[in-house]
Amino acid sequence: MKKSFVRQWGIVIFTAIFLVMVLVPATQVAAGEMSTWETIKKRGSIRFGVIQSEPEFYKNPKTGEWGGIYVAAGQEIADVMGVRPEPVETTWGNAVAALQSGQIDTMFGLVPTPKRALAADFINNPLAYSAVGAISHQGMTLETWEDLKDAKIGVIMGASEDLFITKRLPDAKIQRYPTINEAIAAFQSGRSDCFVNVHIALPLYRHKINKGKVVLIKPFVFQKLSVAVRREPDKTWRDFLDTCVSYYYTTGKIQEWFEESLESLGIDPKTVPPIMKERW
Repeated sequence: MKKSFVRQWGIVIFTAIFLVMVLVPATQVAAGEMSTWETIKKRGSIRFGVIQSEPEFYKNPKTGEWGGIYVAAGQEIADVMGVRPEPVETTWGNAVAALQSGQIDTMFGLVPTPKRALAADFINNPLAYSAVGAISHQGMTLETWEDLKDAKIGVIMGASEDLFITKRLPDAKIQRYPTINEAIAAFQSGRSDCFVNVHIALPLYRHKINKGKVVLIKPFVFQKLSVAVRREPDKTWRDFLDTCVSYYYTTGKIQEWFEESLESLGIDPKTVPPIMKERW
């Protein structure tokens, strides 16, 4: 019995030593990694993703400098921290991977979908809102979804707007186009009565063809635009961004940046619905 007791304790001790050998190095590696907050401070810059997607991001072809709503936000946050803003080109599809690999520290303007939330953290407060809207002809009455029942509606084939309208108005005259350019050309030529898309992008299309008006359709169908960061144990960077964005949203700063971006692109902000849903 004594031997059995010793044998049992021997197994326990051996197991404990094994676990220490395995787990301690892993803990030391994790502890040795700098958090995003510490990395930004040491590097002296904030790396945020940028995409050619007006008015959110746009690159001046003459100077090579980036502008837009979210670039202004990144510059403001960098100023608060006393570091440099450092735009890094990416794509909407690669943004989360860029966060995970450390290529960028944050990505502004991402929709916090469940799939993305599996791989990245998002702040809690909204950065902005984008609703489903339309470019319609000046004489067309378009306020609610029911107003589209007899209209020729241009959409991008398979896009979320296409799926939504198909479900809500199964008998509507939906014209599906493979690309945005084809949908805009159909509206411009009069082959469709309106073009439905997210409203944050519509002002640019309307400006290019100099035709129609941008409207939001009721009841509103909208998405919250957020800020994504790399998932890590230290939440200092995420929480700091959450505080900043909450302040910029509630004080109307994000709306100001939106209007400034529109003006720089030659668009009158008064003709465009805001990106703060409280102002709709």
